Formats: sequence, C-alpha cells, structure tokens
Amino acid sequence: MLKKVTLRRISPKRISLKRTALTGILASISFFCLQEIAFASIRQVSLETARASSVSVTVQEASGLSIDFSKSGERIYKVWLDDPSKLTVDFDGPLESGAQVIHLRRITGLSFENLPSGNSTLLTVVTRSGGTSNVYYFDIGYGATDTTGIAILPASSIALTDSLAPADTEPVEL
Repeated sequence: MLKKVTLRRISPKRISLKRTALTGILASISFFCLQEIAFASIRQVSLETARASSVSVTVQEASGLSIDFSKSGERIYKVWLDDPSKLTVDFDGPLESGAQVIHLRRITGLSFENLPSGNSTLLTVVTRSGGTSNVYYFDIGYGATDTTGIAILPASSIALTDSLAPADTEPVEL
C-alpha cells in the first residue's frame, strides 16, 4: 500500500539558512572530535628521555596501549615482559625483521606456576638503528588512564608538534 506524500515548497533563502546552520554545527563537532583525538590519548616521550630513565605507563583493564617507535628510526628486535600474567604482547610485524609498534593488552590475570604476580611489571625493549642497539625500560602499572599510546620521538619532533597545538586547548568530552 502506498502512502500519499505531500511536498511543500521551501524558499531558497530558508534552505540556505538551514544549510549554513548545519554546516556550522558539523564544523564544531568535527573540531572537537579532532581536538580530542589529537590531544587526549597519545603521550609523547623523547628518545633521550626514554633512554635515560624508565618510562612509567599505565594499562587499563580490558583495554590496550601501544608503544610506537615508528618515528624514532629504530626497529624493535627483542622484548621481555617480566610478569605475563596480566598482559598480552603483540607487534606490528615480526621481530626478526624489526617491528615498530608494541601493543600491550590488559587481560584478566592468569596463574603461572612458580611465577610471582604483582601490581606492576617491567617491559624491556631492545631496538636497533644502523649498527647501534638501545635498551628501553617501561614500568607498567594497572589502573584507569586516558592514554592509549606512547609515541617515542626525537626531541626535535616533540618540540615541533607541541608548537603546532594551540596553547589554550584542553581536551573536550563529548
């Protein structure tokens, strides 16, 4: 059964006003979404800082965190996780050819015989760039966090990125 539909004629001026209002609303939503993505979840750590001391990281339950070396010029060849009872570890490629991203996923605790479990663990990462090897230490804790990624970058890249962000920008919850 077909319904009869009556169409009303709307003046072009009225359509233009509605289109302008809708465009403004969409632009505002897009700005806030991009602002949230760009500034809320990725923590930047300089290569120099990461090499000099351990980096503290929190992984949220039923969530994950990625550690990204792709902008560092280094490749990951070896990783040790001291307590594998609460995290899984994955990579963006095989370690034999050098991965660039480590993904940690928080899981419900597993029991391993003769392996003590604690409230934190240590992740050790060995990278290579050219003929040079570097070792990075990440103190992994468990709890609530907004951070979903750690980007390991040269200090010059961090300064450039920070200078592009508006000084008065704060993350916005939608």
